[in-house]
Order: sequence, then C-alpha cells, then structure tokens
Amino acid sequence: MKSAISILLSICLVTGLFYPVPIYAVSVQTEIEFFADCLKTLGLFEGTDKGYELDRNSTRVESAVMLTRLLGKEEEALSLRLTHPFTDVPVWANPYIGYLYQKRLTKGIGNNLFGSDQLTTPVQYAAFILRSLGYTEEKGDFTYFQALEKILELGVLERSEAEDIDKDKLLTRGEMVQFSYKALWCHAKQSDDRLVDRLINYGAVSELCVNALGKPKFPSDISVFNNRYIVKTQVQLDELIKWALFSRMDHLLINPLGYTGDIHQDANDSLKKNDSFAGMYNGADFKWLTDTKGSMIQYEITIRYTMSSFEKQELLRHACRVIASEIQSGMTDMEKELVIHDYVVNRTVYGYSEHAYDAYGALIQKESVCQGYSRAMLLLLSLSGVYCMEVVGTDEDTSHSWNIVRLDDEYYHVDASFDDPIGVKNVLRHYYFNVTDKDLESYRVWERSNYPVCASEKYNYYNITGTTVKDRVELLERIAMGFSEGKRTFEYRLTNYDKEDYTPEGMREFIHELSSKIKGNILSYSWVPYDKMGVVHITLK
Repeated sequence: MKSAISILLSICLVTGLFYPVPIYAVSVQTEIEFFADCLKTLGLFEGTDKGYELDRNSTRVESAVMLTRLLGKEEEALSLRLTHPFTDVPVWANPYIGYLYQKRLTKGIGNNLFGSDQLTTPVQYAAFILRSLGYTEEKGDFTYFQALEKILELGVLERSEAEDIDKDKLLTRGEMVQFSYKALWCHAKQSDDRLVDRLINYGAVSELCVNALGKPKFPSDISVFNNRYIVKTQVQLDELIKWALFSRMDHLLINPLGYTGDIHQDANDSLKKNDSFAGMYNGADFKWLTDTKGSMIQYEITIRYTMSSFEKQELLRHACRVIASEIQSGMTDMEKELVIHDYVVNRTVYGYSEHAYDAYGALIQKESVCQGYSRAMLLLLSLSGVYCMEVVGTDEDTSHSWNIVRLDDEYYHVDASFDDPIGVKNVLRHYYFNVTDKDLESYRVWERSNYPVCASEKYNYYNITGTTVKDRVELLERIAMGFSEGKRTFEYRLTNYDKEDYTPEGMREFIHELSSKIKGNILSYSWVPYDKMGVVHITLK
C-alpha cells in the first residue's frame, strides 16, 4: 500500500495506444513537468509508452491531437469519425485528423499526405494555438509566419519565454505543453471567456478541477471601478468571495453602495460556506467606511489562510502529480474516490504537524488531524473532477470534520481519518466509505440544513465489493463457503447487526456452528467487531 508513486501516462500520440503506462516520479519537478501534470489532470494531455517525453520533438499528428483537445472537440471527433484524404495517418489518429480537416483547421502537405511523422515547428504550433482561441488567417487575424508574435501579443507567452524559443528550430513536446497550458488562461477572440472556460462549457474540462488549480473564472456580473468591486446583492458577494478563496486573494475592497442586506453577516456566511469547497480559509478581518450620513461607502475584507502562497503552490504541484500518477483515463467517479481515499489513508498518519489542519499537512508533511485528511480528500477529489465538500461537526461531542461526495447525483459521507486507525501501521479500513446519514446520526452531529441528504447505499464499500450480508445466518453461510475455497480472512458488513453476537461468548457459539458446517476443527480464531458500522473481521486457522 505504500508503493512508489507511478505516473500513469497514456495518450495515443506515437504508438496509438490508449492505455496508461507507468513511469516513476522524480523528486525535482520542473515547471514544464508541472504544466504537463496540470494538463493531464484536466484531461488534455497524457503521454506515450515512454512517459511525457518533454524533450522529444513533437510530430504534426501529436500537435493535431492537442489542437482537437484545446478546441474541446475530442469527444465529438471520436464519435463523428469524419474522413480525410490522407494516406499516412495512423489508424488511431484518423478521427482527430478527419475532424480538423473537415472543419478546415488543418491541411496536408500534398500528394494526399498529412505529414504525420514530420516534426512541428514553433510557428506551426503557435498557429494551432491561435485557431483554438478563435483566430483565423482567413479573416486576417494573423499571418502564418507572424503566429509567434501574435501569441506574444495576446499574452499566451511572456516575452522572456518567447525569447527562449528558436522559431527556426523544431518544437519540443515540452514547448507544446508550455504553449497549451499558457493558452488555457487567455481570453478567446472577442470574448470574456478564457479558453479554459470554453472547455468547461463544452464539458471537456471540469470546473471543479479548474477551481482547485486556483484558476476560477472571475464573476461576469461584477464590475471593478477604482480597484473596488461593485457588489449589490448577496449572490454577487457570494460569487466574489468564492472566486477570492479559490484564487487565494488576501484582500477584497468592495463598493457596497446599494447593497441589499447585511453585508457583514453575508460575508461571514459566504466565507464559511465556500471554504467547504476551497479548504484553506483561516479567518478574516473586516473594516468599513461610512459617509457623514452613516451610509457605508467602502467595505474591506482581509482573508487569512492556513498556508502561504508558496506552500499552496508546492501543495498543488504535489497534488497534480498524485492525480497524474494515480487516476487513470476511463475511471468512474467512484473508482477515483476509492483510489484517492486509499492514497490518503496509506500515506498519512494522525498527528500534529505544523499544518495538521490542512491538506499541506496530510499530503506534504504526511501527518495531520481529521481536518487535514478531509481537506486532502477535498483537494484531490476536486482535481479529479469529483464533487466533494468538507463537513464540520462533532463525533461523540468531539469536534470532527469529514467529507460528502456526489456520485450519480446522490450524496455519500466519506471519512478518511476514521478509516486510518491511530497508532496502527499498514491498516486500511473502509468502514466510512460512502455511508448514509442514518449510519452516522446516532453519534455524530452536523448542521444538516447546510449539507445535502445522504441516503443512498449504492456505492457503500461493502455493497460494491459484495461483502454485505443480511444477518448472522448469512454471515455463517458465506464464511463456510469461503473457508471451503481456501479463504481464512473475512470482512463483512451486516445490515441487521447485533453486537451481542460478536462478544467473546457470541463468537464461541459462532465458531462452534461454523465447525459443524465445515465438518472440521478450527484451531484458532480472532475477530474484530466494529459495532458502529456493523462490520466484523474474522481470521481463522
């Protein structure tokens, strides 16, 4: 369970294979590697059977695949399977090239050849980037040979970055990653939307992931004048604070003239509510100015966070590497959740590190309390595109935090810290993986009106693994069957659980009945009941 992190990289760029291939993470990560991890986390880039291959030159067909993804049209291309006249395109790339050709976004090199294996130049890829942003040569937006200058003008690259690129040489895959990542945050032609916002609208990229990367879209209905945000309603204030928390903004200066409501109370409520999704808030200070008539003319919020900007960036780099390593293309949300739950439990110990109350403690320092576990789950699940929020409440009158996830439009509680026994190494439990309100309500308290109802048992761990039984009678039958097949360790959840059945006396009777069923002697046995969740572990010899 504590195995080295492998990076699962799959993209049909050279071999045409769509299956992930592992490579191993290195301790020092370059900026370009981080960009690659971000693009992979967003579902826009993967790799080859040799990893990211960032130093290798990019081929025309690889660049065409990236253009299709940056247009948000990969799914459409794969479903339409449009044709093209080229004879040198590998089979796996036909849908991409067919789509781009039919949409007049790419051409061949003559003689019915696309030039699939020819290497890409920086100018060629800059032209691809401009097309993804909605610019075309036909409408006079740019000329092909001035494409690099145009992306510099649009802010895709900074001048220092552009100076490092020799337009007369070939484009590396690292440069392709750099161009693509930077383009995501640029505005499309004549639009308030960034390229990434368009991809969200097309369903090609998860907004949850974009927000978790610290790149939320600024609310379109809020204007800025003299460095002050003009906010008139509670909805606008909530949108502004959500944007600020995900962006890790320290300071908000608000013009509240015409605001309808109690801005101070609304701001407090919004900060707490949105921190259930952002997971870094650590309090705030408020100041305001009034005019001679007592009307508020300026409202100032200074937000404190549990980690510095540098620590947040370090955490993001690590978290994106985790997602790039652990999450495979095609996984369901439940499968992603299980992988992330097990990752956090296996690599975190309960304790009081410097950052015990946030994801930095759990993922970087690998030691935290319950809130560190829940915020690590929140960050990783959000990056993987799974809806998740943090729940704050009490467990048997002790402050506690855990998570709620959404799977197939139904909600479930999940608690990684309670699945990681304190003081016990190499033990992974799933007692609290996707449980209901009813499972928790006898000993936990949370403000239910602030959270969705969790009533489904469909994705409870014991249901998805087929280890739920009705009662003691069925448990006896299942263990007897498993014993005859050579199994000696068992774990089941009982829907009708009676803790008296699993006292020492109850277990002696259970083993006696089991011995009769298997017609043999059991030399020794051990058991661990977990009464709260109706789970019992039994080991036989």
